[in-house]
Amino acid sequence: MSASPVTVTTAGLRFERDREARAGTLSRTLVVALLSLIVVAGFGFRVARLGAEGLSEDELNKLRAVEEYRTNGLSSINGEHPMLMKALQTASVSAADA
Repeated sequence: MSASPVTVTTAGLRFERDREARAGTLSRTLVVALLSLIVVAGFGFRVARLGAEGLSEDELNKLRAVEEYRTNGLSSINGEHPMLMKALQTASVSAADA
């Protein structure tokens, strides 16, 4: 008995048919433009009136610790937060003043 070759048929890509099916959908440039507009609008909403936002208690405690570090050196004020983070913030504020 000899083995006869088996023909395998796979699904082919039909780009022409896909284009016809997508004829009623939005074009790629319009989709990119809309998404870009949404991102820019979201960024605008995020940036607008940032100065009007207040600080939370946690952030205020960190700022007080940074001011304490700048005036009296490293201390145990606000000890529940990592000291390295507050020390880096102090270095950043000091560098910005310089």
